[in-house]
Amino acid sequence: MDKRNTAVGTPYWMAPEVIECEQKQDHDYDNRADVWALGIVAIELADGDPPYADIHPVRALFQIIRNPPPCLKRASDWTQDFVDFIAECLVKTPDHRPVILEVIEHPFIANVPEDSAEVRKLVLDERQRLLNLNQRPERPTTAIARQGYIKTDRRAAPKKMVVDDLAALEFFNDEIILENLYSRWTEGHIYTWMADILIAVNPFSEKCKYDESVQVKYKSKARSQNDPHIFAIADRAHQDMMHNKEHQTIILSGESGSGKTYNFLQLVSQLCHIGCSNPGLIEKIGKVCTVLDAFGNAVTQLNADATRHTRYFDITFSKTGKVSGAIIWLLMLDKFRVTERARGEGNFHIFYYLYDGLSQSSRLARYGLKLGRKYHYLAKHTYDNEVTNAQKFNKVEEALQIIGFTEREIHTIYLVLAAILNIGNIDFTGNDKASIVDMEPVKEVSRLLDIDEKKLTWALCNYCEVKASTKQVESCKKTEIDAELSKDALARTLYSRVVDFIVNSINSKLSMTRLVFGDPFAIGVLDMFGFEANDHNTFENLLVNVANEQVQYFYNQYIFSWEMQDYAEEGIPVKNFTFPDNRHILELFLAKNNGIFALMEDESRDSQGNDTSLSYKVKQRVTQKQIQQVSEYTYAIGHYVGRVKYDLHGFVHKNRDHISVELIQTMRKSANEHIRAMFCNKLTKTGNVTYEGEDAMAKRKKENSGPQKKGDKRDSRRFNTKSKGQMSQTRHVQTLGMNFRYSLIELLYKLTNSQPHFVRCIRSNMDNSGSIFDRDMIKHQLKYHAICDTIKIRQQGFSHRIPYEEFLRRYQFLAFEFDETVDMTKDNARLLLVRLKMEGWAIGKDKVFLKYYNEEFLSRLYETSVKKIVKIQAMMRAYMQKKKMKQGKGGPAAGAKKGEAD
Repeated sequence: MDKRNTAVGTPYWMAPEVIECEQKQDHDYDNRADVWALGIVAIELADGDPPYADIHPVRALFQIIRNPPPCLKRASDWTQDFVDFIAECLVKTPDHRPVILEVIEHPFIANVPEDSAEVRKLVLDERQRLLNLNQRPERPTTAIARQGYIKTDRRAAPKKMVVDDLAALEFFNDEIILENLYSRWTEGHIYTWMADILIAVNPFSEKCKYDESVQVKYKSKARSQNDPHIFAIADRAHQDMMHNKEHQTIILSGESGSGKTYNFLQLVSQLCHIGCSNPGLIEKIGKVCTVLDAFGNAVTQLNADATRHTRYFDITFSKTGKVSGAIIWLLMLDKFRVTERARGEGNFHIFYYLYDGLSQSSRLARYGLKLGRKYHYLAKHTYDNEVTNAQKFNKVEEALQIIGFTEREIHTIYLVLAAILNIGNIDFTGNDKASIVDMEPVKEVSRLLDIDEKKLTWALCNYCEVKASTKQVESCKKTEIDAELSKDALARTLYSRVVDFIVNSINSKLSMTRLVFGDPFAIGVLDMFGFEANDHNTFENLLVNVANEQVQYFYNQYIFSWEMQDYAEEGIPVKNFTFPDNRHILELFLAKNNGIFALMEDESRDSQGNDTSLSYKVKQRVTQKQIQQVSEYTYAIGHYVGRVKYDLHGFVHKNRDHISVELIQTMRKSANEHIRAMFCNKLTKTGNVTYEGEDAMAKRKKENSGPQKKGDKRDSRRFNTKSKGQMSQTRHVQTLGMNFRYSLIELLYKLTNSQPHFVRCIRSNMDNSGSIFDRDMIKHQLKYHAICDTIKIRQQGFSHRIPYEEFLRRYQFLAFEFDETVDMTKDNARLLLVRLKMEGWAIGKDKVFLKYYNEEFLSRLYETSVKKIVKIQAMMRAYMQKKKMKQGKGGPAAGAKKGEAD
């Protein structure tokens, strides 16, 4: 009895109280721990392996503590005495478990004959039979746990136990968590669980495998069955979608360079693998990612492949869980990157791919481009490689063809991109009366866009104005500066329109399979630009960071605020949890009357508004501790990540982002129907161009065709590019700030109307090195991701809160007989939990409160039970079909014999 307070043993056979001695010094145990081990041995003899033998020993330790006692896989194959014997041995509460002397008196032991020779002979014969069949039983990884160390090989030195779930830590702080992540990093593990939330440390190298063999391991599996992996989140989302019949969303968050986009691509790949039934459709969805990466990513100071937009992929599934299609939303495109960038940064990838790809295939002249790369919008950057660009252009072109773009559509895309490069080379002179220096770029733009050269020239240098005195429209000359701004606005608008055209076309081309196979379920995956804090931050950086603030606010609300609100409403005695609330920062930006965006809106709508007056108004808010004035136009704002300085120069102009009516009208006269539609179709409140379908394009001549028919609602839902707030491109001009706010509303609507799954991405270093683990940098990220606060609420709180009716609807068949009447009551919900021998749950007024591991246990049990039911149904259907076929064969033969007798 000298080891009553030490946690020593082989994990799979260890009793719960023995494991708890490792974490809680005041715990002890007696010889009833051996009774538990005896029950595990009995299961091993019956099933061939002890419980949890298929998972890592460290994970097995925590499963033993959290889950109900294990049982036989097929209890019906064994005598009732044997089943009862195991049940008596495996009681989790030591005080309720029998001692050895009581176990010996159990009928199963008492009925063993005194002469065990016959039993021994049967066992040896069975062993020999298995050996003759080459079915040698494979024992699980034998491991010995002792005082926080574990040995998987008796000859090897013991290793410190490193948990793969941070919520399993009894004692934790930032340093302990950091050390745990580092230990896993050195072993090649970049993913770590935090209860049901995944932490992903970007390794900047291939530390993890993502091939098909790994994908198979993470299909229809419990979270604890495998190592933490991004595929496990996809599998969990798919299982929850099928079990709960609810829309799911996977949210990737983190700063720039933390690996969000890479994990996004792996999530899409795994979801397609799990629901694969149409290889052609799966290939198309994969190619969509290739296209959007080319058109939506760029080189920045922090990342060589930075996402410069927010994209939301809705992968749709049929009622059987098979992929039926996809719907893409692309919001908040950083279109100012087309015309202006910080030093060392690049334009969108596609411009480099296009030029070098066309150059390699000798097609530059066809698209009005010249050798030498002398284009203002084609800025050189560190990662610019002509050979690689040409190779990637071929991949993008191939992807467009596989998705289903026609030659005409692909040609149009190239025409618009080439036109944008030529627009950048249009120069003006004349000070107060602008004129074009060289007409050659204008001629090329006119040819590429199939528009009238004279009208384009006039629209670039002139505008129309209604004189207040005469109420007549007069033609006015633009200044040289205004003409330059107008030219850049045209380039940005063309790019955003061609990106919308691509997204709308993709949604249209992927809609057919959804109509055929149905789309009752969907899993959304959110990828967006990461938080940025450069040396010089402008309007674009502000938009990026406010979007990240909004996603962080949703995380805080879902993980902390709404959970504590449920405790208060349902009468659950749980203490309040602290967390870093960033509501006040969002109010600083988005408050309706005096937020920074509201102030920008006022300045932008005022024709005399400028950056100086905006800075004066922002200065009035410096009284708040979240904002400080550094210089006349520079302000430091305290984000949830830290303090970031913003330069207000250009804020008002960029927020207006106005393209003249004259240029829009010129584009509407294009002979290319696709370009014409880009400027004729209405815009959503988020600033994206709508898609009206081929039928509507054929009827474009009838612009005053009357109100929309009711039947059009189906198209609106199918393509997801129409909105109730359709606006004209000329009569309802919105600022970029308004489009951004509506984009945030659209994003929040999607997140709040689905069940979220979070992936917290962490950047390991600033050098993009696969061998550097920057402790200070990662520790800072752990703090602003609120890792410690999240672990605390996951350990002590209830992450899953389900109404009684829904809880019983989902899980009643796990604990009640099929012929048993089950009323949707609070008592029956409690009875279900008691029958399943679950621990750690709570019952509120209207909801069942479950720990995250309770929900995982229920999901695993649900999955196993459903598979058994499906197998029984399949066997019964096969039996009935065979019986029917036999009856069918007997019928006609008997009829023929009767006919011959007559």
